This record gives sequence, C-alpha cells and structure tokens, in this order.
Amino acid sequence: QAKAGLDQALAQKKYSKVYAPIEGAVVRKLVNVGDMSIPGHPVLVLANLASIQARTFVKAQDIRLIKKGQNATIFISALNKTVPAKVSSVILSGDGATHSYLVKFRFIDKNSDILPGMYAKIKVKIGMKSEVVIPYDALTSRGGIVGVFVNNGGKAEFRTVTILSQNGGNVAVTNVKAGEKVVILPPANMTDNTPLD
Repeated sequence: QAKAGLDQALAQKKYSKVYAPIEGAVVRKLVNVGDMSIPGHPVLVLANLASIQARTFVKAQDIRLIKKGQNATIFISALNKTVPAKVSSVILSGDGATHSYLVKFRFIDKNSDILPGMYAKIKVKIGMKSEVVIPYDALTSRGGIVGVFVNNGGKAEFRTVTILSQNGGNVAVTNVKAGEKVVILPPANMTDNTPLD
C-alpha cells in the first residue's frame, strides 16, 4: 500500500513543474509557496518580450485619422529615448464611458531595454498644416484673458490668442501673423501703447 502511494506520488510529481509556452519574463505571480493550485487557474503571468507593443486610447473624434501601418514615434521616458513605431491595430469597439478607442503600436526595431509597464508618449503624424508659432514665454494674461503683446510700430499692442498646440517651449496660436514680433516675458505693468525699446 505504501509502495502504491509512492508510485502515485511519483506519477503526480511530473505535473509539479510548469513550463511556459513562450520565452518571456514573469510580470505577475498569482500563487505563493504552500498555496493549493487549482486546475485551470493561472500560476504566473508572462510577458513575451519579443513582441512588446505600446498602446494608447484615442478620442472618438480623432480615431478616423489613425490607420493601420501609419508611422509613429514613441518616447520612452524611463530610457530617455525616442524609437520609431507603426500602428499595428485599431480596435474599433470603443469604450462607452470614455468614448475612446484602443490603438496598438509595434516597435520597428527590437530593443531589449523596453520592458512591460514603461510609460510612453506616442506621436502620430496625421497631416500637415501651417500655423504661427511663438515662444511660450510670450504668453501673458490681462484680466483673465490670455494673449500676447505685439510690437506695433514701436509700441505694445495686446492681442487675445487661442492656443492651438504646444511643442516643447513653443506654442501655435491664432491672431498673430507670420513675421510679427512679440514681447517675451512682458512685465505685469505693460499695457497697450507702452513704448518698446
């Protein structure tokens, strides 16, 4: 009876080793030493490092501009590195609560330094347009209204602006023409018709 029990234990021993179907890294452990395992219940969560993707959610009004195969650049803040990528898939079943759609990106070049869970900033070029760009430091506020002071014949002229986009230390704005000069870091007491040296 003892030998039969030993034979049964040895037969079951081969099931005590778990083999992963892929080569990857453990990103989550779901059971601890001494826990009773349940058939069909996962023990570990693995990440396939050979096929890491980046993903983000895109607003409903912009999803029509994103197409599979589009070029993108991804900045990985943990590595302080920008890498090329392409749109690998656009999931067209939107989130009803946020009205956004999941978009996945694949990296063009393999990079073993990129790991699951890293924060990424993704840029996708969806077209080109011409805008007037000014330094962010030219923006000011007067009476709660955002604007800039423009050099108009040697005197300051306050113009209200709408910020269209920002890229680093520059912003694209309305109501300023190409070639016009704006005042950088205007003093708090600057008003219309203040002489400019």
